[in-house]
Amino acid sequence: MHNFQRTSFAGIPRSYLLLALILIVLLANTWLLFFYHLPGKSYFWVTLHDSGHSLVFLALTLCLALIIHRLLKQQAKLKTSILAAAISLSFGAAVEILQSKVGRQASWFDFSMDMLGTLAGLSLYQAIYARRKRVRVLLLSISAVLIAVSLSKPFKLAVAQSVRSKAFPLIADFDDYWLNQYFIPMSGAALSVVDAPNTWQNNQTKVLRVQMQPAPWPGVEIREVERDWTGFKALSFEAYNPAEHTVKIVVRVHDQQHNLKHRDRFNKTVKLAPGYNLIEFPLSAVEQAPKGREMNMKRIRAVMFYSYKLKAPRELYLDNIQLHPSE
Repeated sequence: MHNFQRTSFAGIPRSYLLLALILIVLLANTWLLFFYHLPGKSYFWVTLHDSGHSLVFLALTLCLALIIHRLLKQQAKLKTSILAAAISLSFGAAVEILQSKVGRQASWFDFSMDMLGTLAGLSLYQAIYARRKRVRVLLLSISAVLIAVSLSKPFKLAVAQSVRSKAFPLIADFDDYWLNQYFIPMSGAALSVVDAPNTWQNNQTKVLRVQMQPAPWPGVEIREVERDWTGFKALSFEAYNPAEHTVKIVVRVHDQQHNLKHRDRFNKTVKLAPGYNLIEFPLSAVEQAPKGREMNMKRIRAVMFYSYKLKAPRELYLDNIQLHPSE
């Protein structure tokens, strides 16, 4: 260990103490990644958990760099940075591989957050020992930008949650960027926010175009709608069918305790005539839909619009998905 400092503390070589500290740091981060749970399970919290890898690896890399800096004789910043990055990224890769072995999924997104956090941590380390103020400011700025990029998605969802609450009982009209954060494709459908077709009379707004290919359930899911639907009497939406024949879609609503079985949710097959359609359902039907229980109208989870076992390509447009208050 000729490259390391040999001074001791209480008879224990300094290098051993610092190596033990590195092990403690790695164990602490293992606990954070595998056993620590954020307080919520919403889309925001799940996204924050994933993006939070960057913060974990910022702290990990910075701690490793500071420890290695004290461990090396020459305290060389370049060598320290290389060693800290190598340990951090090897640890991150090992975590993803281990997750795939214990019933969880390895994630390239998580590893990309690990890399951003590692770079941010190295920038902070270099800033601490930078001699010139301009260099220090530049390195701190780089670190801040990297973390801002990594946390941009949960930040957007935090804003979207506020906008969603204020817009309720409107669920989606596709004119609002923030409300549009909540729809996702099903079974490979292509979703895009576009101007309403010219043939859709009296609609000059943005609408959702849903392009579906043959698949089991192609369509759109609006996840995490505002969950308390008590005090409302109906759910409605507008649809435009550009085909020259009637088509069928399924409308699905489920709550948080849904057990993923068909009989435990609201399912309604709707016929859409060519052109404009206004569809409305009484919420009493939604509440009574599950077999053996009532839908928890204070804990609604998601609304879906999809085609069942589609055999040929199909295109639809959706707009103004909303609830109507009881009189």
